[in-house]
Amino acid sequence: TYGTVDINKKLTLVGSAAFDPEVSNESRPTVSSLVFSASTTTNGSVITGFNVGYISNNGYNADNIGIYNNYFSGSSYSIYFYYGSCSNWIIEGNVFQNTAGMYVFWNYANAATLNNILVKNNYIEQLTYYYTIFQNLNSAFTFRNNVFVVKSNFGYYQFDACSNVLFENNIFWMVTS
Repeated sequence: TYGTVDINKKLTLVGSAAFDPEVSNESRPTVSSLVFSASTTTNGSVITGFNVGYISNNGYNADNIGIYNNYFSGSSYSIYFYYGSCSNWIIEGNVFQNTAGMYVFWNYANAATLNNILVKNNYIEQLTYYYTIFQNLNSAFTFRNNVFVVKSNFGYYQFDACSNVLFENNIFWMVTS
């Protein structure tokens, strides 16, 4: 288990394996957060096969990022865009099980400039009573072929301050208990 990993150059980080829900006591490298901590030099980075609390651009520009086959264990947020500019991200084949509330995908204060963010073939579960899956997302986002499992009986909006987000061939399963 590791704390925050600051990424300040182009890296390909490969963990031991993707998440397999049928394997108990699965051993995966665990990182509390992966943070892009420099502009442009991190472009083209790939992160795959980790148990991650969250991934963030931390106010820096980060383009052409690949996030594949990770397990997001649910801190306050999972994918966190904080100011800066992010383009051409692919978020694919991940499992998001947000157990602590807040947001799964969050553009903080709608302050990041985002372009071409593709979220596809993920399993996204938000069964806590608190907050939303989507916060301040816009037409930069395409969600394709994902499965969303969402608790729906607490009165919170799953889409908060979102506009023109494109959803293609997703499954939404709303549960009440």
